[in-house]
Amino acid sequence: MRIGLISLMACCLTMFFVNSQQEIFSPEDLWKLNRLSGTSISPDETMVLYQVTSYDVNKNAGKTSLYVYNLEHNNSAKINGTHSTMRGAKWFGDNRIAYLNSHGEFDVMYSVSISGDDPIEMARFPKSSGVQDFKFSPNENYFITLQKVKTGNTIHEKYDDVPSTSALVYDELMFRHWDTYRDEFSNQLFLYTLKEGKVGGEGKNIQQGEVYHGVMPPFGGLEDVTFTSDEEKVVYATKKMDNDQFAVSTNSDLFEYHILEGTTKNISKAYLGYDTHPSFSPNGKYLAWLSMARDGFEADKNDIILRDLETGTDANLTKDIDLTISAFHWSEDEKKVYFLAMIHATHQLFEFDIKKGKHSQLTDGIFNYSDFSVLGKEFIATRQSMLVPNDLYRVKMKNGEAEQLTEVNEDLLDKFGKPTVEKRWITTSDNKKMLTWVILPPNFDESKKYPSLLYCQGGPQSAVSQFFSYRWNFRLMAEQ
Repeated sequence: MRIGLISLMACCLTMFFVNSQQEIFSPEDLWKLNRLSGTSISPDETMVLYQVTSYDVNKNAGKTSLYVYNLEHNNSAKINGTHSTMRGAKWFGDNRIAYLNSHGEFDVMYSVSISGDDPIEMARFPKSSGVQDFKFSPNENYFITLQKVKTGNTIHEKYDDVPSTSALVYDELMFRHWDTYRDEFSNQLFLYTLKEGKVGGEGKNIQQGEVYHGVMPPFGGLEDVTFTSDEEKVVYATKKMDNDQFAVSTNSDLFEYHILEGTTKNISKAYLGYDTHPSFSPNGKYLAWLSMARDGFEADKNDIILRDLETGTDANLTKDIDLTISAFHWSEDEKKVYFLAMIHATHQLFEFDIKKGKHSQLTDGIFNYSDFSVLGKEFIATRQSMLVPNDLYRVKMKNGEAEQLTEVNEDLLDKFGKPTVEKRWITTSDNKKMLTWVILPPNFDESKKYPSLLYCQGGPQSAVSQFFSYRWNFRLMAEQ
């Protein structure tokens, strides 16, 4: 089956068929939309933390605000005092929220109550450290950060006869990944102790003496770093390879750092493709991660590997399932794994029963679930489609029924006509079935002829799914 062709019917004269009260969606309107992300459930499971970012095109700037959705009272409240430079917000302690914020020559980690009225400084980092994010250990005795470390030479250190040049010189790969050029710095992992909610001394670089990144650039983050439940070890996913090899290989590995001993070992040598997203089960019996089988094939099938930490044996849970996994979470009793995977060009939620070795699809529809957390017998998830960006949903595991919790763009989108999205299967020249999306403009009249736009986006890493893109926005195309 080939999935990845989209047909857009967009009429230049749409304005003649749209109700006079409806406006035409424009690129300027696209940039006015609020962007919801970063959801997480509070320690007492009564609230959901999320952030909303908005942009001002004229000022060329964005602003991020924090919100808490109360699951008992079904309402959202903005946290006071949040700033445009705030990042990395997450729950801490007794329903407090920790985040990083720029303050003069420092990046400061604060914790704040949900009222936002009592910020407490937890840690302070010089701007030169380039701290990007942080993650707490299960019992919050430690936290780990991603920080900038000088591991190479600048052009002026290599060539002292060109003191004024701003040129970059490369004689080996990898010189650039997407829009990020390789420079003299690596983003490495620093471990800090916490005492009574504040940093307990200098951080320790757990990669001291290495030249490698602690997570894979340019998109990797602390989702690829985790602590054991007893807080004795840190496991992280990265590629520890020299530049030329790094450029052509997809063989990342899981590295286990022993906190008291200060030692590191590779715990996934047998796996030759990408190994990412390590996650320990709630009681620490298992370690699971995502893995691809083949080195050099970045579009390989992504499976869930399960390691029994008592016996040391591994099992590929999803090897016989025709799905590639993008994210997963444990059930509280460790009997199931819930995962996100693409099926028929949409991202849906599934469960896998470890004992039975069987999986089942829990949700279905013309939309993408883009992130999720487990809350008892429900999920708290973000959902989007080609027509609407992310909102927060509450989803029942039993039947996939979804309740929309937020409407962060309802007022902005209601004034526009709404295109119609249809799913169509076509037979290809080699007698295969290929799924296509057809997007019809608002107030489409099937008795009339319209210009059409054929959109083909390459894979094979992913299909053209129900994503709401700020680069290739299909709603924008269909409404012109």
